[in-house]
Amino acid sequence: QVLDRSSVIFAGLSVTEHSGYLSDPYKLRDVRPRDRLEWALGVRYRRFVEEPDASLHLDYRHYRDSWDVNSHTLHASWYQNLGAVFQLVPNVRYYSQSEAGFYRSVDDFTLPAEASQSSDFRLSSYGAVTLGLKSIAHLPTWSVAISVDRYAASGKYGLESGRRHPAEISFTLASITFDFRF
Repeated sequence: QVLDRSSVIFAGLSVTEHSGYLSDPYKLRDVRPRDRLEWALGVRYRRFVEEPDASLHLDYRHYRDSWDVNSHTLHASWYQNLGAVFQLVPNVRYYSQSEAGFYRSVDDFTLPAEASQSSDFRLSSYGAVTLGLKSIAHLPTWSVAISVDRYAASGKYGLESGRRHPAEISFTLASITFDFRF
């Protein structure tokens, strides 16, 4: 939806159904339900600011599924034009999720072999923050982008409490991307 000459907003809803073998075969005791219904609502807002020749990008996504995972993602970016060729893009992303109803921080061998359980950290309760900076050069038939992102996950960053996974991760990612137009 166009709001005015400088602003647009987009909203979308997705519903996905999975069925079949959804467990991770590489984990010792990973037994997940055979069905999963997911829905996600996303909202994106874009605003061009004439002075200083920049664009604000705000994205929000709410996700829920039949495994009791509930998550929120908020992402903000500022696309600052530097002349006709260069852009500088600082960004921040926040993510939070609740744990799946069958998540265990360690495998529970006292449960029956067919009982749903998983110690996969991606199903635990946690939050994550990403800070990033990207530089883009746009040329007539190609562009190059150099970016650095710092990601940190922790149970204390999440909106909901739950069993924390013992292997929360943090990392720095640097990348160079080339895009060619033909």
